[in-house]
Amino acid sequence: DGKFLKDFLPVLEKQVHSHVDGEKDFVAKAVAVEPVPEMRRFFLQNMNESDNLKLMEGHAIKIPLKDESVHAIVAAQSFNWFPTVPALFEITRVLRPKGFLGIIFSVPDQNEATYIREIEQSIIQPLWQRHQECVVSETAVNKKGREKWKEVFDTFLGSYYGPLHEYEVKHIQWAKEEELVNMYLKVPVVSILEPNEIKNVTLKIRDVLNSDVSAKWRSNMNKEERLFKIPHITKCYWVMKLW
Repeated sequence: DGKFLKDFLPVLEKQVHSHVDGEKDFVAKAVAVEPVPEMRRFFLQNMNESDNLKLMEGHAIKIPLKDESVHAIVAAQSFNWFPTVPALFEITRVLRPKGFLGIIFSVPDQNEATYIREIEQSIIQPLWQRHQECVVSETAVNKKGREKWKEVFDTFLGSYYGPLHEYEVKHIQWAKEEELVNMYLKVPVVSILEPNEIKNVTLKIRDVLNSDVSAKWRSNMNKEERLFKIPHITKCYWVMKLW
């Protein structure tokens, strides 16, 4: 929805610049590719397009960019929607040699917070299961305990890319009830629902937030001002294109 890119663009420029040889006047330019009209609308609410930032309609299997035209591609909260060989071939097509593919997932830690676990298991996970034919949850694992989205890399690592690197960061976020509800409404499997279904999901989330399950995790303030403690886990992965 643009919020991530707004904070990440200065970091991306600094990191990419350190890997660009012979381009002293290099300025990072970003292109956001989004297939869903509603998400493009969210993006434009948070960011303004400029000479260095463009929003384009597209998809992971049809990226509207030229061959070997970008230094880095970052998929934040999205790679689990297209963990396929055609998508990775398309990403490989537009990446320059020695370019980087970064994948980021940040999810509430349901193992720590009981109310998060209740929301995830009783409300969100059933929605993921409805769409499992085309998408996997960020946290879904196979029988060997490996994240399912990683399976697509098995035929690419070593031939097109170097090793897959990863690290994990835990952090705490505080949010009002409305902010917490909106966080879940932007989860892809929720955002694509019909309006009546979204309304039903919203009511179910509010029921959990106002139940005894969440009492330990909310501040002792009036309903309008109280804050909820949200433990998060952010996992970052990256690979370098070999040639």
